Amino acid sequence: MALSDRGQYWCKMSDELLIWKIVKDLWDPDVNPNGYLMHYINEKIQFPGSALTYGDGAGGQRFLRQAFARSLNRHFKPMKRIDAEHICITNGVSSAVEHLSNLLADPGDVFLLGQPYFGGFLNSIGLRTGTQVVPVSFGDVDPLSKAAVEVYETAIKTSIARSQKVAGLVLCNPHNPLGRCYPKETLKGLMQLCGKYNVHFISDEIYAMSVFNPNELKSEVPSHGSCEGFTSLCAIEPSDLIDPSLVHIVYGLSKDFGANGLRIGCIISQNNAKLHQALVPPIVYSYASSISELIAAKVLGNDQFTDWYIAENRLRLKQRYTEVVRWADYHQVEYRKDVQAAFFLWVNFGAVFRRTKMGEAMLQANESDSMDLDNLIQQALLAGKVFLISGSNCGHDSPGWFRIVFSQARRDLDEGLRRTETALGLPRDPHLA
Repeated sequence: MALSDRGQYWCKMSDELLIWKIVKDLWDPDVNPNGYLMHYINEKIQFPGSALTYGDGAGGQRFLRQAFARSLNRHFKPMKRIDAEHICITNGVSSAVEHLSNLLADPGDVFLLGQPYFGGFLNSIGLRTGTQVVPVSFGDVDPLSKAAVEVYETAIKTSIARSQKVAGLVLCNPHNPLGRCYPKETLKGLMQLCGKYNVHFISDEIYAMSVFNPNELKSEVPSHGSCEGFTSLCAIEPSDLIDPSLVHIVYGLSKDFGANGLRIGCIISQNNAKLHQALVPPIVYSYASSISELIAAKVLGNDQFTDWYIAENRLRLKQRYTEVVRWADYHQVEYRKDVQAAFFLWVNFGAVFRRTKMGEAMLQANESDSMDLDNLIQQALLAGKVFLISGSNCGHDSPGWFRIVFSQARRDLDEGLRRTETALGLPRDPHLA
């Protein structure tokens, strides 16, 4: 039976969604479901009968929206207090982004997305909404610097000249895949730019509490309050910069709490009542499980546990970052400096691949083919049972760059690095455990 044109297009797309094939074959010799968060959930959660009902509706139960508001007020330090009415619950941040794309833009309108970017934004923004993504290339300009604002403005002017309506600008702060926080002055410059052109400003802040200082010698990390180095969009006074109704934040538990299976995300929009009203009809298609909502509310509502958990997470991220950087230095692999958040190291495997015997052989064998460097390296990694996101999947201008996720147990991280050495023909690092 024939599919629709859209169905046939998506069918073809599915072959390129490699990550969903990878997760079916993950390496884990000692499955451990009893981590700290799981232990807390098993110990603290009891499910009432109401968990099997529709609750307060598809936009999230009030007790969860209140728990989110309280947690965000503690950690994000907003200029204007966040209330439950400012929050709409979704089954993950991808759904939240899609809802914003659907309600803030018409088919054919465009959203600006700076390179490199989180590849998932492309589908969240445009797959089902009919809107388009305009990637913004920065060349030699730091994409998180104040100078990047001028590059974004050029992109807006170019789109306008092409008769494209720019509906919004989307960024991830802290940045995925660069693992850095946007400076406050850059955010203010972008707010002013969006205000100037009446463009919605969407900030994905899903890594907000996973901020660490890799140069800090102390073993302790601040447990609560504002996340050092991170500035939320809601912590900036919008007056004289932008119409506040154009400012929106998305957040969820997938990254900071390592709970992507709960499928809990939210839209935070403090000054756009019409947006929340417009969310009522379509939000039913991203209904979060009542059981997940209850778990999320119990976690967010326990200050003592969350403060400890966030601090412990930051400390471990700093430790793992130090280990993977030492490995990269050992192999003379170039990487982006100034990482201070999330759990990524942006590395250039292109240069090191070219100088290994294995890399030279693969490059020579494919010299007449159209296969690019990223695909060659990814083929080698997949053959070695290693999956890393490539720069081409993130819209990166230069080939050879890949994203290493280092938020693993030491055993798992070392296993992945060993397999990477084998896959790329690198010498063994004797320091791996």
